[in-house]
Amino acid sequence: MPSVPTAWARALHLFTAVEYHLDRSQVAADAVPCSRARADTPIIDIRPQTQGPTSADLHRLAAGDPLELVLNGRYRLERLLGRGGMGAVYLARTLSSGQRVAIKVLDIDEHHYRWAVTQFIREARLAARIHHANIVEIHDFGTTSRGVVYIVMEHLEGRDLEAMLRDRRLGWGWTRYVMLQVCAGVEAIHEGGVVHRDLKASNCFYVEREATIKILDFGVATTERRQLEDASGAVVGTPEYMAPEQIRGEPLDRRADVYSAGALLCKLLTGRAPFRGCTTEELFNHQLHTAPPPLRTLARGLHFPRGLEDIVARALAKDPSERFSTMAELGDALASL
Repeated sequence: MPSVPTAWARALHLFTAVEYHLDRSQVAADAVPCSRARADTPIIDIRPQTQGPTSADLHRLAAGDPLELVLNGRYRLERLLGRGGMGAVYLARTLSSGQRVAIKVLDIDEHHYRWAVTQFIREARLAARIHHANIVEIHDFGTTSRGVVYIVMEHLEGRDLEAMLRDRRLGWGWTRYVMLQVCAGVEAIHEGGVVHRDLKASNCFYVEREATIKILDFGVATTERRQLEDASGAVVGTPEYMAPEQIRGEPLDRRADVYSAGALLCKLLTGRAPFRGCTTEELFNHQLHTAPPPLRTLARGLHFPRGLEDIVARALAKDPSERFSTMAELGDALASL
């Protein structure tokens, strides 16, 4: 008897095809026209292909076995790069050109498989519709008849900001340089009608060769309109970066990402998020009710320009109407210092 993932994969092409066309019409309604949003998002073939490794093969490769694995006849897998919440990321090369790519493969237990597939495909579609220098580029996504669901992305060399912070605080000059790029990337996401909902240090990747920041991981991203139609009140995100309205499970707009950007700015400069708690409940209570502490109280020896504390306080305002209304406004405020 086939496993749940394998059995589900046999029907996945029909499920995803129907869901894709529904999602595509929703995207057209949700998107805010802009030059940086993909107006010509290609229809990617998501029908399962016969070629490709099994999940067991991928696990062996991740464990270090020297296997020759080719995904869907197009990508030669080389080695494991890392793991995330719902999947593993592999270094691969295209057979046609030899170009290096990173392939994220869904890896989750069978009890949550169907839900995870839907989320995984939605992540790929939301990310693929936006082109910007500060957003990771999605090249392809699909599934195989053996139950392997994947996203093909540009390969980035460097490390995320969370890893950089383990070595040292960035200081004002570097923090400003990084945050201006973060603001530009997230502004492009918002102009595409999408709210990221999980902006944090580990989802911002520093590409060493180009000295640029790339925004990663659209796993919990959503459209503003879709939230209004979804009354589930689900709470998603990373606690130390979550806006009060996000904690309450309310529909979010771009100002929730502005709040997360304020928390990120604070962490880059001081080495810690603005609020802490021994439990998630305690942390949430601070996010909801405690005024943000002044930057100068969070770390010793800080040097930053006059006016920065006011910018951080405004980004971290409890009431969304009191924050910067866009990431572009936050970026302009930082650029003026």
